[in-house]
Amino acid sequence: MRRVIAAVVTGAMIMAMGTSVFALPSATGGGAQQGDIPSEQVVDKNQVEDLEGAEVKPLEEGTVTWEELARENYTEEELKIIDSLNDAGADATVKEAFGDLVDIKSIKLFEGTEEDKEVNVEELLEKLHFLSPVWELKFDGVEPTKENPVICTFTANNLTEDMDVYMLYMCSEDGWELLKAEEPEENKEEESTEESSEEPEENEKKNQVKIAIHSGSAPAALVYGLEDEMAEEAEGTSPVVAEETEE
Repeated sequence: MRRVIAAVVTGAMIMAMGTSVFALPSATGGGAQQGDIPSEQVVDKNQVEDLEGAEVKPLEEGTVTWEELARENYTEEELKIIDSLNDAGADATVKEAFGDLVDIKSIKLFEGTEEDKEVNVEELLEKLHFLSPVWELKFDGVEPTKENPVICTFTANNLTEDMDVYMLYMCSEDGWELLKAEEPEENKEEESTEESSEEPEENEKKNQVKIAIHSGSAPAALVYGLEDEMAEEAEGTSPVVAEETEE
């Protein structure tokens, strides 16, 4: 499965070395996508554990957008955490960005809407880096729940095979948590065809990941980790690896 190095769209994400990792949004460049997020809602709770085969339907009404944070909607304590995450250096891990502002041991990992209790989340956070700033994922006219989560599709560029992608999300019920991203099912079906083609056509869908959201509007960021066993064979290079190579 191809993984993400940097989320596509309107914001330049990595600033020059020695400065903050995030730049102001621009018309071009590699930053996280702001604006409307393609979404669908699960209508069969029994099939959402890994997002494969889940019965879903397009949103009949309502919209999902990812936009600049409305700071007036959050407490001073919440903003202190968000600012710490957004001010993290380019090589900072998610755990380092949190510092002592959050009890790392309280952060949960979800695949679909099921909590994964087998993974040591604290150790995982030590390996994750930011793909995007923390922005506000906003649901208007639609309500995600654990019974009927909303599956959001995020587009990304510079895919490699050595990336695991997650969403760092401030759930209103559970606090900060990690949501595991999945590759769209249609991409998996095309991989064998690509391998036999000398010059495969570019396909935007191959630059996408899907994430099941089970709570409402909240601050959220895309983060990634490298798969150790794939690091040397990856087709591309992660932002952190690229930085280390240039030194």
